[in-house]
Amino acid sequence: MKYIVIFVSLFVFYQTSNGEELVEQAGACTFGFSSSNICKDGLYDVALYGKSVDINEREMLNLRVRHGGISHDLDISPDTVMLEGDVGVISFEDINFDGYPDVAISTSFGLPNLYLDYWVYLPEKNIFVKVGNYSKFTIDVENRVLTNTQKESAAEYGCNTFYWLAYELIKLNV
Repeated sequence: MKYIVIFVSLFVFYQTSNGEELVEQAGACTFGFSSSNICKDGLYDVALYGKSVDINEREMLNLRVRHGGISHDLDISPDTVMLEGDVGVISFEDINFDGYPDVAISTSFGLPNLYLDYWVYLPEKNIFVKVGNYSKFTIDVENRVLTNTQKESAAEYGCNTFYWLAYELIKLNV
């Protein structure tokens, strides 16, 4: 019986860690090399589109986000490539503090810093606007700021703080 439990545990871990199976979390989904229909998160249905570059390499081109009966094609940063075995994330966190989920997708794999393309949803226009490609944000709802940290060298880390001015993300010079 012990052997069966270990086998089942390893199988479940393998299925979720290799990225081929969708793992839905609160406000996020993970995806892998072969994924296309990514996830549903309450308001949004998301699919990832790309093209094969080589047998083990896939270029990520765009996300198609369906919301309110309308499809929005969101272009991913150029030259974003996944290798077989890479696992990415699509996030639906509200980064501009307007109460609506926004969209982000991993654009770096196997690196010390996790970078994502970010888009904010503008409900009054029913569109997504690309914010840019940033190291993963930590969201401080109370102070209405975003922070991120990057490993700059073997011994140094850089920290940034951002705030919103209307629809523009501003880096705070500290």
